[in-house]
Amino acid sequence: MDRQVRGGGVAGKLTAEGKVTPFERRHVEALAKTVIFLPEIMSRSGYKEYSSVMKWLNSNKVRPVLWLAKNGVPMFDRTTSEKILNRPISIGNAHPKETRRRLLASVESGSSIHQASRALDVPYPTAHNWVRQQREGVKA
Repeated sequence: MDRQVRGGGVAGKLTAEGKVTPFERRHVEALAKTVIFLPEIMSRSGYKEYSSVMKWLNSNKVRPVLWLAKNGVPMFDRTTSEKILNRPISIGNAHPKETRRRLLASVESGSSIHQASRALDVPYPTAHNWVRQQREGVKA
């Protein structure tokens, strides 16, 4: 018999929207260390559409290790996915604001534009434009 805990849950089980799930928390936490689901990848990469993030993953040779159901939710190897998520992500020709902020901070702290652009994998002309815009006080 499962032991009830305060808040209506069951000890050791996950709850979702007020319902007890059949999964034990420790199993889910162990799984989360080895796989990553599409919503987390989308959140961290900045992609908003399923098809776009799947194309991006495919172009980086990241394939699902398992599908929860036929044509259902894909799961990806966390280690492989983390490698590409930790690189600067450009969507189309755009770079994340965080990459721009880091590049400008690097130049401001003494790095050359060339060094900063190489370190952050940003094309030199883009980096040069960002620095010029900052120096001219242009908002991005």
